[in-house]
Amino acid sequence: MTASGAGDAKRALRRRLRDTLDRLPAEARRDASRAVARRLMGLVDQIAPSVVQVYLALPAEPDVDEVAVGCLRRGLIVAAPRVDWQAGELTPTRVTLDGAGAVRARRGRHGVREPVGPALGAVGGPLLVLVPGLAFDPAGGRLGRGGGFYDRHLAALRRSEDDRTPVTAVGVAFDQQIVPALPMEEHDRPVDVVVTDRRLITATPNTPR
Repeated sequence: MTASGAGDAKRALRRRLRDTLDRLPAEARRDASRAVARRLMGLVDQIAPSVVQVYLALPAEPDVDEVAVGCLRRGLIVAAPRVDWQAGELTPTRVTLDGAGAVRARRGRHGVREPVGPALGAVGGPLLVLVPGLAFDPAGGRLGRGGGFYDRHLAALRRSEDDRTPVTAVGVAFDQQIVPALPMEEHDRPVDVVVTDRRLITATPNTPR
């Protein structure tokens, strides 16, 4: 597929997936988010990371605040991205809890929730990164919202990865967001695992597209 063809296909998929997510009732979204969180905590137990990078969900995304709280209570370091809109980058920032035990956050540009803690800085050990998206496929392909923030962030994490700091990228979605195959371009970065409310998919990069 040509670059222009892939771009057109992505735009069409984004429209379709946004419509799908908009039609999900709020109660169904809450129930599915809780199921996603349970599967993610099972993955945390399996991988035993030193650091878990979550995201602070947009209204249409699976809410993973429960994962952040659970990991903090287990003594893990938890971070979430703060968006640098000018640089087009994500800055991992420590997640903390307020007096009620909820994730401390503020509304940034475009209403995006952002953590209010200090920058994460350099830490050692395995890193588990939760990655939202509009769609994922069984090969680990991911369709984001078009800004490229997570593609650049994952690329930077992979460049700094070594045997002591392995990175596991986990796509997080509702099951309705899984598609057979996504159009992928050179700059697109796949994930290693996809977790939905109904299943855990270990990415198989050789799956035909």
